[in-house]
Amino acid sequence: MEIDLVVERPGLPLLCIAIKSSRDIRPKDIASFKQLTADIPQCEVVVLSQDKYAKKFDHVRVLPRKQALIELFGDNKS
Repeated sequence: MEIDLVVERPGLPLLCIAIKSSRDIRPKDIASFKQLTADIPQCEVVVLSQDKYAKKFDHVRVLPRKQALIELFGDNKS
């Protein structure tokens, strides 16, 4: 079991991120991550993947990598 990134954001919940190379994340692919993060109170839990579409399995959001970076950290192009 592992969490790839833990991000502290002022005024926001702790962010726990797993990074997967799969194009089709299924619940079994993130079972240990889901179990581990269930014990962390008040955290946001996200898997970055190569999926085409966002998904959610219980408290874990699975997001396409580019969408996740923009949504979680903002678009710094402007």
